[in-house]
Amino acid sequence: SSLVSARFPVQGNIHTLLGSSLVAAPLLDIQKMIRRSCGYNLLIVDDVDTSGDRGLRRLESLLVSLASDEESQSNGTLVIVSTNAGGHAINRYMLEEAKKGLHTLEKVDGDTLRGVLLN
Repeated sequence: SSLVSARFPVQGNIHTLLGSSLVAAPLLDIQKMIRRSCGYNLLIVDDVDTSGDRGLRRLESLLVSLASDEESQSNGTLVIVSTNAGGHAINRYMLEEAKKGLHTLEKVDGDTLRGVLLN
């Protein structure tokens, strides 16, 4: 998310939420700020807890309302959501590979890690 936000054309149109605060965050305020801003907006939601149903429902509601807001001056909103889901499984796999020898880590690719996550 930091790579995209560093290159985003209007820094004032970057809005960041912590996933852990989705339950209590004033999402209506963010929706109003995005509605009033001209140009494109970037909404970054970092470290979303995928086990927190209430926070996910609030995030979904925000995204649906942004998508259906016909009175907005914004040209659109790019949303980046990050999560650590699967992080423990990947870390465990990488540790086991490292125990075999550090040279085995060079062979790990995206397909391998996706396979770890699906198992």
